[in-house]
Amino acid sequence: MKTVLILAGPGETLPDTLRRRLAQEAWAAGAAVTCFQSVTEGELIDRLQAAMGQVCGVALCAGELAYTSVALRDAVAGAGLTVVEIDSAPRTGETRPSCLSAVCKGRIAGLGWQSLVLALRYLVADD
Repeated sequence: MKTVLILAGPGETLPDTLRRRLAQEAWAAGAAVTCFQSVTEGELIDRLQAAMGQVCGVALCAGELAYTSVALRDAVAGAGLTVVEIDSAPRTGETRPSCLSAVCKGRIAGLGWQSLVLALRYLVADD
């Protein structure tokens, strides 16, 4: 069974209702989902590295780390995993460039919680 890892960093939230929705989406696609949330850069990197060879892909909601963390960028680049960057905040004007975009398979932005659902569907379907 395919498993998707959802990683959420500082400023991102994964409430129980969203976790249940993601689990339902994964189950409907014949897959599983694992969610992990931390405000600590090192914990996100550790979880990403532990997922190598264990998951079919990662939806990464890095929060502010998307703009500042070279270490997280390097971990994504070296993990050998399909990673989709998520920026769930609605667009309200000019945005900063993400340092993760260049090493992720794709980026979904501005769609709120639906960004994670779309990423999950993509990662389960991606061969």
